[in-house]
Amino acid sequence: MTEAPDPQGIDKVFCHLPWTHLCAHVDGVYSRCCVDTSAQQNWPQYRGSRPERMVLREDAVGCTANSTFAADNPDMVMSLDEAFNSPRLRATRLAMLAGEPTPACRDCYTRERLAGDSLRLQMLRQGTPVPSVQECRERTAEDGSVDGFPSYLDLRLGNHCNLRCVMCDVPTSSSLVRHHPDTWLKRSLDPYSEDPGFWRALEENLPAITSMYFAGGEPLLLRAHRPLLRLFVESGRAAEVDLTYATNLTALPADILELWRAFKRVSLEASCDGVGPVFEQVRIGGRWADFERNADRVRDVVRLSIHAAPQRDNVFDLENVVDWALGRGLPVHLSNTVREPEELSIRNLPSAAKREAQAYLVPLAARLEADGYPMVARDVRGVTSYLMSPPTLTTVN
Repeated sequence: MTEAPDPQGIDKVFCHLPWTHLCAHVDGVYSRCCVDTSAQQNWPQYRGSRPERMVLREDAVGCTANSTFAADNPDMVMSLDEAFNSPRLRATRLAMLAGEPTPACRDCYTRERLAGDSLRLQMLRQGTPVPSVQECRERTAEDGSVDGFPSYLDLRLGNHCNLRCVMCDVPTSSSLVRHHPDTWLKRSLDPYSEDPGFWRALEENLPAITSMYFAGGEPLLLRAHRPLLRLFVESGRAAEVDLTYATNLTALPADILELWRAFKRVSLEASCDGVGPVFEQVRIGGRWADFERNADRVRDVVRLSIHAAPQRDNVFDLENVVDWALGRGLPVHLSNTVREPEELSIRNLPSAAKREAQAYLVPLAARLEADGYPMVARDVRGVTSYLMSPPTLTTVN
């Protein structure tokens, strides 16, 4: 597909991830990325009683053989390499090259409209080279397929987790599942450990993989995680691969630091939604002392950054998070504002609380700008913009 592109609005919808990336979720469902709504909007089916049929959305990419959706959607069962050229992913590539919005990508469109940033934009401005629109067009066949295997995998290898954070939802944390009053799911999800097709696809495509992102659940505690790392170490490929984790950093397996030393680069995006008691209020089951101790243990071994998810319960503690991180020379990010549950979204604070939060955030952004932290200041301004956008709940006053 080599025609010179000039579609209206391609810069507003193009994302390189459909050409370079695949996400595998905790329940064995594949998606275009971690915020693909075709995967996330399956989750209400875990509420209440188990439905007679677990239905994958029409625009879903597919699922693994051990997914909770596999038995009821046999035509959607596929391996990693098959998912990369599934009918839905091929259609997404063609839509983007035509400058057409993709319904599964609306999370990014919404965040860009309300806060000025999104995963799509973050991926386009990341430090490593990314393929251009023209390069993606030249790789794409008329049916939307591409040769090869994704170089970048987002692997959420199960939902086992030691915490039950207030903004988390079924099925992404096994601890939350055990305490949740309204779910039929009463066990941990582990769809990849014993899936031969998953391991075959990895083993056959090791040379293509240059970057892996792990989340969960708590990725450091997942059954398939360390065997996967050892696969790369034993193959001799580890030194060519970057690892990134979204981790709560409250638990560190004994051998993990030694395993990490074999890889090209390891980055930890440590979730920190408050300091001291606020951290423990938001991340139920976590201890602030454990987080601080583990941050000190890993900071000289990996690239450590701090990531807060602004929400109702921590919006007035964001300055403490920022100061704690910057005081230790650690990058800090605040762009992942909580949208659901809607009652936790800062958009849905009462009007008086919104004004109070705005009065708190505006001078914080100004101080950070003056102190030489323009990127953090931009994040704070984005939080403020999201805060002052119209509520999504009609009961807010």
